[in-house]
Amino acid sequence: MGMEISRLAINEKIARYALTAGVVSLYCLVASMDSLAASLPMLLAVCAAIVVMLAVAAFLSRNLPIFSTNWVVLFAVVFRLLFVMRPPELSDDIFRYLLDGLNLLNGLNPYQYPPAEASRLGLASENLIGLVNHPELASIYPPVAQLFFALGAGLGLGIYGIKLLFAGIDIVNCLLISDLLHRKKLPRSLCVLYAWHPLPVIEIAGSGHLEAVAIFLLLLGMKALQNNHSTSSNRLASIATIAGSIAGSMTAASALTKLVPMIFAPFLLLKSSDKKTFVVAGIAAAILVTVPFLPFIANGLHTLRVYAANWEFASLGFKLLHSATNSGNISRIVLAGLFCACFAFFFRQAAQKTISTEKAMYLTAVSFALLSPTLHPWYNLYFLVFLPFCPKPSGIVLSFAAFLPYYAVMVCKLSGVWSDPVWISATIWAGFWAALLLEVFFVKQYLAKTD
Repeated sequence: MGMEISRLAINEKIARYALTAGVVSLYCLVASMDSLAASLPMLLAVCAAIVVMLAVAAFLSRNLPIFSTNWVVLFAVVFRLLFVMRPPELSDDIFRYLLDGLNLLNGLNPYQYPPAEASRLGLASENLIGLVNHPELASIYPPVAQLFFALGAGLGLGIYGIKLLFAGIDIVNCLLISDLLHRKKLPRSLCVLYAWHPLPVIEIAGSGHLEAVAIFLLLLGMKALQNNHSTSSNRLASIATIAGSIAGSMTAASALTKLVPMIFAPFLLLKSSDKKTFVVAGIAAAILVTVPFLPFIANGLHTLRVYAANWEFASLGFKLLHSATNSGNISRIVLAGLFCACFAFFFRQAAQKTISTEKAMYLTAVSFALLSPTLHPWYNLYFLVFLPFCPKPSGIVLSFAAFLPYYAVMVCKLSGVWSDPVWISATIWAGFWAALLLEVFFVKQYLAKTD
């Protein structure tokens, strides 16, 4: 028995140091690239290797406690620091964040004028406005996002203040995921699937995307419900009420950072014992943060309508439907209907306790990624945050395929022409469904052997 324990300890150390050394080396290779966009083939190869190593770590975590939370978080910090002071290369969204934040700090409603109009009126820096995409449209980002933009801009470091803020918040996300895994009696080591994954490292620390904040607020809501109790005890009922109010307000704040987390709100409501408090707190929080931006927030809603009606990218479903119907509106309606059907099915499964709430949220986020008319790489962060709770090969494959749309960025950087070839979205779908079919096959094989 003693020799067996000793052998397990040795195997645990070998796995820990070998996997860590491999991932660190690969991240250093990425950080040494002069241009991520121009080096896309190498970037994809390195990211694939990192994802494979994380998949191995997740597999080994079933029997070996390979990584402690401190170990995971330490290197999560290191990986993000490699990119946080690099200029954003794969997205220019952060310049809009900075403009909105500076406007708010200067007492100007960020929804009042589109950047082009603000430039004409002399209300913003010409140099900064020249870096903002679609300057003819008012900001699309919701009120809570604006508050965090102002907080990042207030650090006085320009875009790097926002990147540092969001990268720091993302480290907290890693801690929250680890805690939630522990409470679900899952290995904390699985947190590595998010903490060390190149998608949040590049998208949040590298490009400074806002998803870090939306995920942070969502995870706070989930954590609040861990102390949720359904009981007649006055003390525990009070705890449930407090948990419901925190979860409701945090869920509303998450949805008012980026709208996507709205799809998770019903699952958290389902999990709450005090549903009335959850709803009331959510509505109150939404009103509290929205009212100060009235009436000009209507301009942001106009931008949202323009986006919803016209944007499409890396979506095989949209391309196929548009080819068949020659109508963007019909294609979007069909995709929305398919997503609603998936959502209803997973919600019912969670309500019947056939699957866990976390798994239902993961499957809903995967459905959103596959059925959204627009699939930018950072949209995949919403399912990646739940991957540690459902470490399936199909999800791991999809998390790597999320990088393929950067082909369009590379072509645009090198030629000045924006392209969205169908092979990108087809590869994303093919990789996911092939991995899913293999999952089903091996599960059937396993069940057949155990009968």
